[in-house]
Amino acid sequence: MANIKSFIVPPPDDPAINHPENLESGKYLSQWLPFSQPERQLSEEELEALHEAMIPDSIRLIKHFEPKFQAQHAALVQQVEAIEKIAQSATLHADQAVEQTNASKEKLALFKEQVESLSSIAQDAKSQAISACKELDIMKQQLAFAKSEAESAKKDAVFAKFTSVLAIIISIMIPLLT
Repeated sequence: MANIKSFIVPPPDDPAINHPENLESGKYLSQWLPFSQPERQLSEEELEALHEAMIPDSIRLIKHFEPKFQAQHAALVQQVEAIEKIAQSATLHADQAVEQTNASKEKLALFKEQVESLSSIAQDAKSQAISACKELDIMKQQLAFAKSEAESAKKDAVFAKFTSVLAIIISIMIPLLT
């Protein structure tokens, strides 16, 4: 955030405290007024002094402080413009933050859906793996059984072969013995 302290202008001086000479209206009224003598012609300086004496104190104060007031007014206008710029910037940042928050919420919802979907897939894969392990165990048992059957069949085949050879030998031997 911008620092606006550099734009703040202190209030103007109090004219009653810092410029008491402007508020002394008594010195103008206590002087001898040249218009009290009608036969006398007033000089330019006297006319100017008379004219100056007739100007109200408020107008003199305004004329005296007008440059200061204008400078203060310009400073205040500058402050207002700076504050407006800061406010516009803050509004823009706030709008961007709201947009980013909304986008983050949307992404979070999408990620949540994806995580739930992936979790479901993982659960299905886990159950398939468990089923595959069970099938593997069954296949191992079947293989062991098939091996034992093959061994048994081999033994039976050897026995059958031995019996056949024995039967052939007996069949050859019986006619020879008889």
